[in-house]
Amino acid sequence: MFWIYVNKGKATLHRGACADCNDGTGKTGNVDLSGKWQGPFESLEELTDDGVDIKPCKKCHPNIDW
Repeated sequence: MFWIYVNKGKATLHRGACADCNDGTGKTGNVDLSGKWQGPFESLEELTDDGVDIKPCKKCHPNIDW
């Protein structure tokens, strides 16, 4: 599963198991009110291009070639 975290015009793609993502609940296990989690997505092909530049998480996606 994949999740996207959007905050202040920036979007970061995470694996659900990433400690920063925690399946869309953030580092603390609670919904982070400063941004918004989008997902889950079953595959990278499900991601839509909504004009936001999505960067991979440096912790859980270091090898994805964008």
